[in-house]
Parts: sequence; structure tokens; C-alpha cells
Amino acid sequence: MRLTETKRRSTAKTIKIRMQGIEGMFFYEVTAAEKKRIDRYFEELAAKEHVKDFIVFETSDRVTTVIVRGREVKLVEWATRARPIRTNRPLPFHMKVYVQNKPSPLFVHVHEPSDASWFVTALDGEPSQFTLFWPAVDSSGEIFTIPASDIILAEIDSAILDEGLRQLPRYKSGE
Repeated sequence: MRLTETKRRSTAKTIKIRMQGIEGMFFYEVTAAEKKRIDRYFEELAAKEHVKDFIVFETSDRVTTVIVRGREVKLVEWATRARPIRTNRPLPFHMKVYVQNKPSPLFVHVHEPSDASWFVTALDGEPSQFTLFWPAVDSSGEIFTIPASDIILAEIDSAILDEGLRQLPRYKSGE
């Protein structure tokens, strides 16, 4: 993995990510604060410090939450927009997930927003000795599970996560 930086902008930053096993680059615009947090994560990962498996961040427009398995990243690059990137807009589905050994994404709908919020919160925490599974519903209504250990990158509608957080007991009480 290589971490580089080109031109800076004072507010939003564009991150370009290349993942192992997936063709092409992923482009996301994030706030300066998120950039610092993402940089710190990849610096710790490069130093082989004890670091969580995933970095979770939200796009600067607060439309999409991105989940990235750090050890599957081939390249992270910060740059001003070298070419126009489309603005994030609500996803026509709730979640797009890239898993190991499958170059194209799975498009899934979230059945329970609180399940999605719990799952993403768990991924953003410390590494777990337990195996996490994502209970997903595909476009035909079939329920299936995705082991967290298979997730390489995922995009989820931030509004779904916000709704789910409001449903979780610890967030309701303001703790």
C-alpha cells in the first residue's frame, strides 16, 4: 500500500482508493477532519500497530457511509479532483458490498435500520473474537448473510444508519 498526497483544499478532500481484487478506483469526498482520521488509520496500519480491521467514514455531503477493510487496500491517494466526480446522491438500494473473490458488488436492501447501525458500529470498533454476519435482503427479497470477514468495501446510505442509531437503546438515552 502506498499513501501519497497531492494538492490540498481547505475544506473537502477527495480520497482515491484502489482495493485488492476489485478493478478501478473508488473516489469519495470527505471533510478535512475525516481526512486526518483516515490518514491516522493508514499510518497505524502501515506501522503494523494494533489497528481495527475496518475504517468507516462518511462522505462530506453526509449521503454515503463507506466501510473499508484496511488490509485489502492497495493504494490510498489524496488529491484535488483531477477529473470531475459525480456528487454522491442517495443510493437506489441501501447498501453496495464488495466481498472477497467476487469482483462485482452485491446490492442489498436493509431490512432493519437498527441492524445496519449495530453492524457498522461493530465494524468500526476494535477487532472482535466473534464472527460478525450481515443479515441482508437481496433485490428479490431473499434473506442471506455476509460474514464480516468477507467484506472488502461497502457503501451504505447514511440516512439508513442515522435512522438505525435512533432505534438503538444506548443512543436513545443519549449515552
